[in-house]
Amino acid sequence: MKKPMLALAGLVALAAAGLAIGVAVAGSPFGSGSSDTLEHEEAMAGDGEAPMPVPPEGSGSLEPGGDVVVNPDEPVSSGPITSIDDIDPDECNLVHNVDACERQAVATAKGDLTQRAGAAEEDIAVESVEFVEWPDGCLGIERPEMACILMVTPGYRVILSAGGQAYEYHTDLAGHAELAE
Repeated sequence: MKKPMLALAGLVALAAAGLAIGVAVAGSPFGSGSSDTLEHEEAMAGDGEAPMPVPPEGSGSLEPGGDVVVNPDEPVSSGPITSIDDIDPDECNLVHNVDACERQAVATAKGDLTQRAGAAEEDIAVESVEFVEWPDGCLGIERPEMACILMVTPGYRVILSAGGQAYEYHTDLAGHAELAE
């Protein structure tokens, strides 16, 4: 009889701890700034009844039950600045900015082709750009004089054309491009 009671007590304690952590992480649904606290105190000062929650300004309205109704046509105030807000729009980052990685791969390949073929950059057409996980640090290009680290390397396959000829480039995310000959 003691073991089932101990197991039940453990589950209750675990549920209480989970609830406490959830509340601590989520915080109040209406924010925790000092202006919210002041509005909350003003709402409570009226007739001594239970306080009515006050949503942050511009975030919606209250229904009689105390639920916040958000109008999709109204702007909603954003939370605190996160690390994502600090990312440079031109910085390659596969998690937050894939487009910048693709632009970097194309620019690197075009730069190499302008030097290699002597073509003007405006005469180079981008035929395709494809994300690839290369099997090694040599970007999938085997050359006898090169030693390659055996590590999956994310990058792009960029197909360019200039002067009626197609050129295939293999790139990585560090800004290197190799012509696949």
